[in-house]
Amino acid sequence: MSGENHPNYGKTPSEETKALLSAANLGENNPNYGKIAHNAAGVSVYTLDGTLVKCFVSHKAAADWLGIHQSTVSKAIKRGRTLKSLYKVVASK
Repeated sequence: MSGENHPNYGKTPSEETKALLSAANLGENNPNYGKIAHNAAGVSVYTLDGTLVKCFVSHKAAADWLGIHQSTVSKAIKRGRTLKSLYKVVASK
């Protein structure tokens, strides 16, 4: 079935239905749970003196470890800034 032939075509789901669908796809039930995005960029975290601290498969993983938002990691990489006055982050592959 496609488009206009589908029995629910043109209908808006109720708030209850939206909540049930949302709850059904949380955590491990989400089809993308635990997967790394195909376009994820690796990140290496260094101390200010250049010692490698840890490598991550994505900006999100690095951000979670640092306790900050992933956009902060991205901006620090692009602008060459330090994070938490302790770390320098660099994009890696």
